Amino acid sequence: MWIEFDGILNVRDLGGIPAADGRRVRPGRLLRGAGLHHASDADLRRLREELHLRHIVDFRDAHECERHPDRAVEGAEYHSLPALTALPRQAPMRGGEPDFADIFARVYASLAASPDTLAAYRAFFRILLDCPDGAVYFHCTQGKDRTGLGALLALTALGAPMEAVQEDYFLSNVGLRQAMEHPESPGSEHWSRETKEQLFFVHQANLDSYLRRMAEDWGGLEGYLRRGIGLTDADLDRLRRNYLE
Repeated sequence: MWIEFDGILNVRDLGGIPAADGRRVRPGRLLRGAGLHHASDADLRRLREELHLRHIVDFRDAHECERHPDRAVEGAEYHSLPALTALPRQAPMRGGEPDFADIFARVYASLAASPDTLAAYRAFFRILLDCPDGAVYFHCTQGKDRTGLGALLALTALGAPMEAVQEDYFLSNVGLRQAMEHPESPGSEHWSRETKEQLFFVHQANLDSYLRRMAEDWGGLEGYLRRGIGLTDADLDRLRRNYLE
């Protein structure tokens, strides 16, 4: 479910997504999106008063947070959980344009294998387990890759079918299209549409490579959740009590 803000991109409530035992994700509990650095005063007021925000989980690294710090939301606890601490800073060139496909292939390989990523998502689930009411807003820069995998893991833990999980994941391509087409977006004057889509959109090939690595290293997402993140049966039951209806 999309939520429109003045200055926050790609925001949606995971409420309504089908999950375990015929239930659905409870609306108003799990919110995902882009960074809060351009949030308006009205946006912050909505997050506080209408959406009852309790926690902000920021998956960006220290460099990103320093350049574009989140605006604070009164009453919400901020958590810096860098999912990658060594993001590529410069894309190789291909045909005179940046090869973002190469960068994101490397990003997803790191997200599948990095101890930093595992530590960040483990801490994310601790926050989810300890939030009995109100909303958790989790984000990175554009709310698509690190955030998308955070949503994928949370929804999998809640028993959502992979079809529904992937449907949510690819909605970022709708949420970010307007940003991509903005006249002041990166490369707007001289990059091809293909190059810009590699930067702004999520792609099936990257998700597939991530899922393959999960299968090879952990036996699948459930193995990652249980043996990597450390979720127990009791944890999964608690998550489902708190976040499903």
